[in-house]
Amino acid sequence: ETEGMSPPWPIVLPALRAIAVALMFAMLPGPILSRQWLSGSLADIIVLIDESSSMLLEDHNQSMHRSARAADWLFGDSDRPGWLAGQSQNFHVQVFGFGSCDTEPTGLRTVWDSAKQPSGSPVRLDLKTDGAVTAIGEAMGAVARRSSSPAALVLISDGQSNAGTSISDAADRLRDRNIPVFAIGMGRSDEPNDLALLGVDHPNSILATDVFQGTATIK
Repeated sequence: ETEGMSPPWPIVLPALRAIAVALMFAMLPGPILSRQWLSGSLADIIVLIDESSSMLLEDHNQSMHRSARAADWLFGDSDRPGWLAGQSQNFHVQVFGFGSCDTEPTGLRTVWDSAKQPSGSPVRLDLKTDGAVTAIGEAMGAVARRSSSPAALVLISDGQSNAGTSISDAADRLRDRNIPVFAIGMGRSDEPNDLALLGVDHPNSILATDVFQGTATIK
């Protein structure tokens, strides 16, 4: 194709073709240098975790108690990063405990904050399991009263709310502020078998030499 051309075109045209082919092959692997930056602040995700004593129970076919399973899902291990490690890359994640003896019924205890976690260091959770009540509604209400609305609320618990305000009232306040709630149950999916003493029929008094007799009704 370069026959009959005057210099320097017999050399320039093949050189241009070679450069074009080299650039095409260089573009196939994708960009070599990339840069990522953040404009503004990360959206918040609030995690509420139950710290009542029932979180120490071990369920059937489970090798860890409920609190340990929750920490394993959030934290992971050396071979498997937990949920917090992935979410903290794109969100400001805060973990709060509720129901422990160190926490007021209407308050939350700070467990972990991604903004205070040094980059690249492992996530560590200081979970307690000494609470006597499970006040889920109070914990949800504390989030609803925050001045800023988080992008989502993640609730981790093993039981029903048995103290404080109702869950439905707190859920209504969160709904009014457009805060979605994701509940994660750590207990059994079915109700455990239980016994209840309905009554005892017995004489009010007997002689010291008599044998005590009565009837107990158990459900």
